[in-house]
Amino acid sequence: MATTASRIADGELQTDVDQPTGSRETADLAAALELMLARLRSTIDDHKNAARSAGEARDAMQRFLAEALGGRLDVGATCRTSCGHRSPP
Repeated sequence: MATTASRIADGELQTDVDQPTGSRETADLAAALELMLARLRSTIDDHKNAARSAGEARDAMQRFLAEALGGRLDVGATCRTSCGHRSPP
């Protein structure tokens, strides 16, 4: 179980937690580790989905502003300039 925990700590989140034979305490520890891993996977998925949604919302807002302003403004360039981001040379 220590090897499994180390793999998870190293970012191998597809690791399976084997159900050990032995004491009740060891079985409880394995179950808790499995629950923590499932919650971690879920949280990471939630963050990925939120980032994707934020990107889609940003893109939609840029399209809306470009249409509303009749193409007179490059929203991406304005954002990069006002936010301090620089385009690569």
